[in-house]
Amino acid sequence: MVQPKEDRRIQRTRQLLSTALLKLIEERGYDSLTVNDITEQANVGRATFYLHYQDKEQLLVESLEEMFSQLEDLIAPLSETLGEEHYSTATRLLFQHFGDHHRLYRVLLTEKGAAMVFPRLLEIVSEIAEQIAGQDVISKSVEQPQTLISTNLVGHYVAGAFLGSVVWWLNNNKPYSAEQMAAVYVHLMDPGVTKVLGIASAELPELSDVFTGIVKLARSDKDDSW
Repeated sequence: MVQPKEDRRIQRTRQLLSTALLKLIEERGYDSLTVNDITEQANVGRATFYLHYQDKEQLLVESLEEMFSQLEDLIAPLSETLGEEHYSTATRLLFQHFGDHHRLYRVLLTEKGAAMVFPRLLEIVSEIAEQIAGQDVISKSVEQPQTLISTNLVGHYVAGAFLGSVVWWLNNNKPYSAEQMAAVYVHLMDPGVTKVLGIASAELPELSDVFTGIVKLARSDKDDSW
């Protein structure tokens, strides 16, 4: 079905504003940006901006949701078969996404004005984790057998740990590849989360060097703080 010309014009305007905002954030940060800065970069009138968005915060949230919507489309098929391979692949895709847009997320996860982004990111990553987990699961813990665990709880737990790892990764200028970070993250989740979800544990190769490097960086940060 061919889209009406007006709809295409609206989509084009929104795309121009979104692209302008994300580009400016990478170049100048978020806190100091104004609507005028965004409209000038996009070559769109100020009045036109307010036809589509209330403020720059709404534009930012909707821009990020569009980015994650595309990512979710890639990850969604992985939820059909739960297993170590799919869990690791989904994690790698997430790290690659944040790595590809590292300048943007380094700003958004550190500047005060963009603090409202973190809860939304937590929610989005949690939703992806819930897709992979599927329905509520029965814990196989010996201490508390047959305990029903909500996937919403699992999703938020996994998302919180993931975003914490991303912040560390970006603040340390990505000392490891997305693949290495995904391997470390999955390893840290095993056997806790993977056991609860019933994901078969697998050997994760070449982790020793990565862990050694992380310890060295942590010690270096501690020494620098004195």
